[in-house]
Amino acid sequence: MAHYVLHERKIGDGIFDDALYRSGLPHQEKVQANALAADILMPRDRVREMQRLHGDNINYLANLFWVSEQAMSIRLGVPT
Repeated sequence: MAHYVLHERKIGDGIFDDALYRSGLPHQEKVQANALAADILMPRDRVREMQRLHGDNINYLANLFWVSEQAMSIRLGVPT
Protein backbone atom coordinates (compact mmCIF):
# COMPACT_ATOMS: atom_id res chain seq x y z
CA MET A 1 0.00 0.00 0.00
CA ALA A 2 2.82 2.39 0.78
CA HIS A 3 4.13 2.01 -2.78
CA TYR A 4 0.67 2.84 -4.08
CA VAL A 5 0.21 5.84 -1.79
CA LEU A 6 3.63 7.32 -2.53
CA HIS A 7 4.20 6.30 -6.14
CA GLU A 8 0.83 5.53 -7.68
CA ARG A 9 1.73 7.02 -11.05
CA LYS A 10 4.88 4.96 -11.32
CA ILE A 11 3.58 1.46 -10.57
CA GLY A 12 1.27 1.00 -13.51
CA ASP A 13 -2.43 0.97 -14.12
CA GLY A 14 -3.65 -0.86 -11.04
CA ILE A 15 -2.75 -2.77 -7.92
CA PHE A 16 -1.32 -6.08 -8.99
CA ASP A 17 1.22 -8.31 -7.30
CA ASP A 18 3.73 -7.66 -10.08
CA ALA A 19 3.17 -3.91 -9.97
CA LEU A 20 3.86 -3.63 -6.27
CA TYR A 21 6.53 -6.24 -5.66
CA ARG A 22 8.39 -6.17 -8.93
CA SER A 23 7.67 -2.63 -10.01
CA GLY A 24 11.20 -1.72 -10.97
CA LEU A 25 10.96 1.43 -8.89
CA PRO A 26 14.32 3.00 -8.09
CA HIS A 27 15.93 2.04 -4.78
CA GLN A 28 15.12 5.39 -3.12
CA GLU A 29 11.41 4.98 -3.84
CA LYS A 30 11.45 1.49 -2.33
CA VAL A 31 13.17 2.90 0.76
CA GLN A 32 10.50 5.61 1.05
CA ALA A 33 7.68 3.08 0.78
CA ASN A 34 9.29 0.78 3.36
CA ALA A 35 9.73 3.71 5.76
CA LEU A 36 6.08 4.73 5.40
CA ALA A 37 4.94 1.15 5.99
CA ALA A 38 7.13 0.92 9.10
CA ASP A 39 5.75 4.22 10.42
CA ILE A 40 2.19 2.96 9.96
CA LEU A 41 2.74 -0.51 11.40
CA MET A 42 5.27 0.34 14.11
CA PRO A 43 5.03 3.99 15.19
CA ARG A 44 8.34 4.89 16.85
CA ASP A 45 6.83 6.39 19.99
CA ARG A 46 4.55 3.38 20.52
CA VAL A 47 7.41 0.93 19.93
CA ARG A 48 9.58 2.81 22.45
CA GLU A 49 6.75 2.77 24.99
CA MET A 50 6.25 -0.97 24.60
CA GLN A 51 10.01 -1.50 24.71
CA ARG A 52 10.17 0.34 28.07
CA LEU A 53 7.30 -1.75 29.43
CA HIS A 54 8.31 -5.13 28.04
CA GLY A 55 12.04 -4.93 27.36
CA ASP A 56 13.97 -5.73 24.20
CA ASN A 57 12.37 -9.08 23.41
CA ILE A 58 12.15 -8.80 19.63
CA ASN A 59 9.85 -11.81 19.30
CA TYR A 60 7.40 -10.37 21.84
CA LEU A 61 7.43 -6.89 20.28
CA ALA A 62 7.04 -8.30 16.77
CA ASN A 63 4.01 -10.30 17.88
CA LEU A 64 2.58 -7.29 19.69
CA PHE A 65 2.72 -5.20 16.49
CA TRP A 66 1.86 -8.09 14.15
CA VAL A 67 5.08 -7.76 12.17
CA SER A 68 7.97 -10.09 11.44
CA GLU A 69 10.93 -10.34 13.80
CA GLN A 70 13.10 -9.04 10.98
CA ALA A 71 10.92 -5.93 10.59
CA MET A 72 11.02 -5.27 14.34
CA SER A 73 14.80 -5.79 14.42
CA ILE A 74 15.20 -3.23 11.68
CA ARG A 75 12.88 -0.80 13.50
CA LEU A 76 14.92 -1.20 16.70
CA GLY A 77 18.23 -0.94 14.85
CA VAL A 78 19.28 -4.39 16.02
CA PRO A 79 21.41 -6.42 13.58
CA THR A 80 19.63 -9.53 12.32
